[in-house]
Amino acid sequence: MEMPGAFSGSVEQIVEQMLERRQRYGFSYFTTLRGGNALAPMVARLTGR
Repeated sequence: MEMPGAFSGSVEQIVEQMLERRQRYGFSYFTTLRGGNALAPMVARLTGR
C-alpha cells in the first residue's frame, strides 16, 4: 500500500497520507473516480493546508 496514488483508512488517515505525499513527492492535486459527498470530509480538512 505504498503506492503514491492509492489511499486507504479513515478520513484522518487519508488526510495524513495526502499531506505526507505532498511533502514527499510534491503532489498538489489528486484525482478520483469517486467524488461527491464521499470526499467532502477530506476536502474540508485539507482546505487551507
